[in-house]
Amino acid sequence: MNRRIARLLGLAGLALVWPAIAQAQGLTSPFQTPPGSWSQSCMGGMVMSGELIANCRDSRGFYRQGRITVASCRGSDIVNDNGNLVCAPQPERRRDWARSGRGPQRVTVYEHTNYQGVARTFDGAVPNLVPLRFNDVISSLQVAGPWEVCTDVDFRGRCEIFDQDMANVVPLGLNDVISSMRPVRW
Repeated sequence: MNRRIARLLGLAGLALVWPAIAQAQGLTSPFQTPPGSWSQSCMGGMVMSGELIANCRDSRGFYRQGRITVASCRGSDIVNDNGNLVCAPQPERRRDWARSGRGPQRVTVYEHTNYQGVARTFDGAVPNLVPLRFNDVISSLQVAGPWEVCTDVDFRGRCEIFDQDMANVVPLGLNDVISSMRPVRW
């Protein structure tokens, strides 16, 4: 009996504070989840105390719990980034980095972690690193503008986008497996 009364009091309290929460988050009911591309690869989404909680698929196909404060993404899309919920620019707000005044896009890849060993710099798409004798040897990279790297030739297999330097791709499961890469145009 006490649980039932506590539940009813909790729902009554939610009814009193919900209008302020809903207005801050742009929602119309306590059970409405925010829109976003997260819903394409996550399941079981719900909003509790202003936080979106969902089980999201990672790059290996496993589900793990992702969380994000909905208000922190106001004006942005909520996306699934390898099982984590993050804010991303709305598609209409994305820019073509090559024309954004940031200069040319290029990537320098290194044979070893911490930017050590043999290095190669590219400023355009590389669909196949095999003939360049740099296939499956990359352990760190420095980027100017966002770059997509893929584990198979012709931009197939597992692909990840980097918009900052990575001194060590080992924890990401990308050590010595990169076979193609290209600049990303948002």
